[in-house]
Amino acid sequence: MTETAEENQTDRLGLEARLLDRIRRGDCEAAAEFLAMQQDLLRHRYRWRLGPDRQSVGATDDLMSSVGRRFCEVVRRRRLRASGVGRLCSFLDAVTKRTSQQMLRRAARIESIEHRALGCRADGSFNAAVLKPTTDLPLGLLDDLSREVVILRMRDLEYSAIGEVCGISATAARQRYRRSIKRMQEALNGKDGT
Repeated sequence: MTETAEENQTDRLGLEARLLDRIRRGDCEAAAEFLAMQQDLLRHRYRWRLGPDRQSVGATDDLMSSVGRRFCEVVRRRRLRASGVGRLCSFLDAVTKRTSQQMLRRAARIESIEHRALGCRADGSFNAAVLKPTTDLPLGLLDDLSREVVILRMRDLEYSAIGEVCGISATAARQRYRRSIKRMQEALNGKDGT
């Protein structure tokens, strides 16, 4: 190694040690800085785990965002017991692994719900009986999310499943469905307020 490379390595090790000390004292900014130093390695290591459909920058951004939140929560509560920088890196690796596994399970659940909603059977064949006609409804009045909620509800999905698919709570899905139906009924009765 050259002298400059050795100096850079020494500086990095010193910085990591100082960050570890601050992290042990509950400093979330130090945790964010340490994670930023490690995130390229973590992204590279876990991108392949997300599978070909989810290897985009956005998916790894979501992963790193979730890791950052969890890491900061542990640091804020002062529950981190890492005795050195190597242990801290191992801890981050474990958090990233667990988070990526949870993301994959969540994506698989959503995909399964969407397939059922679209009338797909387990063997991949299509069940047209699941779909109800929607041509009589003025769905064009609704925004994209409301239209999706209405269509999924018409396909007999529970509000909790609709919430999972749409990324909202079951209560929000129920309220959005009721408001959307009311708006479409008013439009069909000639009381469109737009």
